[in-house]
Amino acid sequence: MEKGDVLFIAKGSNNYSLEFNLNLPNVIASSAFFVLRPDIATVAPGYLAWYLNQVDAQRYIKQNTAGTYIPNINIGTVENMLVEIPSLEVQKKIVAIDQLRKRERLLNEEITKKHDIVVNAALSQLLKRGK
Repeated sequence: MEKGDVLFIAKGSNNYSLEFNLNLPNVIASSAFFVLRPDIATVAPGYLAWYLNQVDAQRYIKQNTAGTYIPNINIGTVENMLVEIPSLEVQKKIVAIDQLRKRERLLNEEITKKHDIVVNAALSQLLKRGK
């Protein structure tokens, strides 16, 4: 695998994608993944991963899943998927906004956890004083 490849989970019920952006030599994806290598002159890897995770793409994937016990997608299904490709500038904006949205979600989760800690500590102090 190379930096900029897109990993697509081909087996199981969650068929999500992500951009591989690590500089690690000699990395091989397991058989549960397809490694997609977009032409970066026209498709940003992060955009392709984002697009494949969207509702319409996921609906197409689910409609073309084979297998009952362990659902799986064949490579032809992915190769035949129509992908809307705006300009690279628009793709990069979509990726940047999506990354900010994910960062916001993580920060909100951290805030919630810290808020829970503070509230629980205050409640514990109240309990100790009430004895």
